[in-house]
Amino acid sequence: MKRFMKWAALLAMMSLLLGGLTACDSSSEPENNAVSGNWYRVDGSEITTIKLNAEGGGSLAGSPVSYTLSDDGTSLSLTIGEETFDLSIEEDVTYGTVLKSDGTVYALRDKAAAKGLAENGRPSTYADILIGTWYGYTGASGLSELTFSEDGLVETNGATASYTIEDDKVTLSKDGSTYVLYIAEDATQGWILKDVNGNPEVWKDPEAAKTYGKDPEAAKTAGKAVPSDVEAYIGVWDAERLSYQGRDLTTEEVGMEFYFEIKEDGTAVAVTNGEPDGDATWTYNKDGTITLKDSTGELDPFFIDEEGFLHVILQADNGKIEFYCKKR
Repeated sequence: MKRFMKWAALLAMMSLLLGGLTACDSSSEPENNAVSGNWYRVDGSEITTIKLNAEGGGSLAGSPVSYTLSDDGTSLSLTIGEETFDLSIEEDVTYGTVLKSDGTVYALRDKAAAKGLAENGRPSTYADILIGTWYGYTGASGLSELTFSEDGLVETNGATASYTIEDDKVTLSKDGSTYVLYIAEDATQGWILKDVNGNPEVWKDPEAAKTYGKDPEAAKTAGKAVPSDVEAYIGVWDAERLSYQGRDLTTEEVGMEFYFEIKEDGTAVAVTNGEPDGDATWTYNKDGTITLKDSTGELDPFFIDEEGFLHVILQADNGKIEFYCKKR
């Protein structure tokens, strides 16, 4: 049996839809433009992400949006629902790259600045975030501390080095040697400093350092609701939306009805537009996830999050596609 045969067809369709390919000619894929990517709207302490693609579309909280970019790339008309906003693209001395409406900041490009604005009423820079003490896990001896000061010095274990910062890149220097770290915010681990390979080295939150420093695999299941009973999985799950290459779409947007049935007898089936796609078996794991297996092997574990969505994760050619399914 092929792994969910029509899922493969679905993934191909998604690649065409999201990548903007035509007639298998990859050279026709549109390039990013001045506004494609993420923008962050701040309303009080709340931050909402607007995701724009290069084809004049995008999403806001799972709902579709569209936009028209001016010929000179300095302004756009953004349509959300029945409202259209005329926005200019500007460099603001305080907020960095922004979208403005009648001179007022509408959305920020820099997530750190948006986060600082939401928390403190002013934007944060990566330099603001860096200053202070970070924590690394050292095993049985506990936590080590790495303290960055505003004068360009960093101290750890009684030793002092210098550092420079450029955007999210932090370069530590001592005795002619350098070491590069990158500032990043992780949804489960908080603010982290990563090495050039993307591995977390130190954490802003000491509790996160203890948890994820001791067990790096814990980050993969953090934030997942662990069902108290295997029965939580059994039933029919309807896909409401999906995420692929950083873009969120509803199943309605892609013209698809998809559900996933997990049966008590240890089998499972996916159904797309009313037709069964294939069979698999499943097992319940002690960490509260389930693993599906067919003739080609095991899929990534499925899990139920704190909001009650079943996450169905599949491998596509250019990354993973994740479905968010609600139980009937």
